[in-house]
Amino acid sequence: MDESEKLIFQAALGNPGLAQKAWAKWKTEYPLSEASPILSWAAGYIHNNLKASGVTDVYLMGIYRHNLVANNLRLSAALPVLTALNQEYGIIPLKSFSLSTQEFSWGNRPVADFDFYSESSNNRDIWDFLHDKKYKALLDVSEAEFHSRILNFRGSWNFKNIENIDLDLHWRIFDHLGLKKNRDLVSREIIIRKTQIGFQKFLSPELDLVMLANHQFLQGESRSNGLFDIFHQAKSIDVDKVLKLIKETNTQISMQSTITILSEIMGAENHANLKLIGKLIQREKNKEGGATISNVSRYFQRSNLQVIKLEHRHAGIYKLWSFLGRHAFLEKFLLRQFGAFSKCVDMPKSGFNFASQTEFGIGWHYLYPFDDFRWGHTPDSRIAWRIKPNKIYQVRLEFNSYAWLVSPVKSVNVFFNGIFQQGWNKENSSLSWLFSTELEFLEISFRPENVIDYMAMGPHFNWYRLTIPIMNASVVELS
Repeated sequence: MDESEKLIFQAALGNPGLAQKAWAKWKTEYPLSEASPILSWAAGYIHNNLKASGVTDVYLMGIYRHNLVANNLRLSAALPVLTALNQEYGIIPLKSFSLSTQEFSWGNRPVADFDFYSESSNNRDIWDFLHDKKYKALLDVSEAEFHSRILNFRGSWNFKNIENIDLDLHWRIFDHLGLKKNRDLVSREIIIRKTQIGFQKFLSPELDLVMLANHQFLQGESRSNGLFDIFHQAKSIDVDKVLKLIKETNTQISMQSTITILSEIMGAENHANLKLIGKLIQREKNKEGGATISNVSRYFQRSNLQVIKLEHRHAGIYKLWSFLGRHAFLEKFLLRQFGAFSKCVDMPKSGFNFASQTEFGIGWHYLYPFDDFRWGHTPDSRIAWRIKPNKIYQVRLEFNSYAWLVSPVKSVNVFFNGIFQQGWNKENSSLSWLFSTELEFLEISFRPENVIDYMAMGPHFNWYRLTIPIMNASVVELS
């Protein structure tokens, strides 16, 4: 953050004396034509801050009025579908949509999209509802991709219509926590507050603060617009309750990071509640001596059954195998008796491209934009093809070499129909084998040899559950 943005923050969040000095200095030293984009998020706060001490700035008032008009136009366009969703599913506004609605402060900040929470059990119905209203899922993801992967591996997804109204459906408040944990948190931390546009359910200020800090942390250092709302929300919280929620949600890192950034900006003017929270988090950390994350073998450990959802032919048998320790001898027996765990598909003559194909087996991540590969997922990624028994096949697999180099996993063990083939380390971006079997399928399983337990990594969980960035596969009959 440069000096220009620091002054903008101080004008938005500081006491009246500091705010006036910071804004006067900013206007003196920085041309309006070179204003940071962060000013569009700060102007409403600065306008209200200065106005409280009898100062009016025409430039700030202009940005405030622009936000007010633009947000109300977006709200008018989105309100019919949001009202219908609320009547049917009792949705809960989140983030800027929540704060603007509760306080009727539509000029304070841009509302780029309308974030709301609904329980995961509503997601299929909401998909159909939005589809009927001509809203399309972002990146044109298919319904199958949404239900089989995105719902399992993410906590939210955006839907847009032709007028570019953007609705962000959340089924998790914290992506790194399970669905039940999120549901329990939300149901326990609901407050009822009547608003001018009909919404009544909101998150408690304490849970809202913890969620906003976590979201800010995940955006990275290049995005800081959430800090204004975090500072604002910190004024109306119970500190003890916030600390309990931070511990319960394993978000100490994200909260402390956010508080550190605000302390660097505001110095002694940082809000007393935030300073106290930061101090108590550090005290608890010192008492524990620093938490350590150890490597957890995924060979003979029970799997996180939450990720075992919709991508199996034999979901119950796969769960049983996972529960019993994922032993190789049991896997071979089950495959012989019941067939592949994954749904078998035909190998295209041109080879199987993981970025363009849509039918997959167990444990594959949703496709990221512009990637020419698809990530596998801890603890087990599988795909199965139909083949002729007792024939010799050449099997070739290719990874994205750069993504494989930076992957958090050191090596992956490759199994064909439950039979270990070899470990795949960072030295290779492609491998090939000759393979023959009396079975009518080839199911390839990729299992990290030793991977950090991603569910213990808090906000970083998403990176640590990824394993292999595979691009292409081919299975060619030789005889």
